[in-house]
Amino acid sequence: MAITVKSSGTVTTDGTEQTMLDTADLGAYVLSFDTANMVNGDRIRIKITRKILTGSTAHLVYDCVFEHAQGQPIIYSPAIPCPFGAKFTIQREAGTDRTYDWSVCRLDA
Repeated sequence: MAITVKSSGTVTTDGTEQTMLDTADLGAYVLSFDTANMVNGDRIRIKITRKILTGSTAHLVYDCVFEHAQGQPIIYSPAIPCPFGAKFTIQREAGTDRTYDWSVCRLDA
């Protein structure tokens, strides 16, 4: 199995839902995220949406909230098969805006 970095970067939260990656490419994707900058009182929400058919509406398939300082700061989403792409977002819900490193990898057979 090959792993390809589809996209990566750094995002600074601002209280709105921010898109890290929005792709229409076929793939099975895993989001990796570094929460090392979180402190007690912080809360962020990570979401992944995808479509079932080309023309259908994207729906939520992964929704996870992280609160306070994390003992294990690197988090991973499950591998999500996305025949018509996916959208990866973050939103700060409490605490202070912080900068987070992230990457989305595509798993190839």
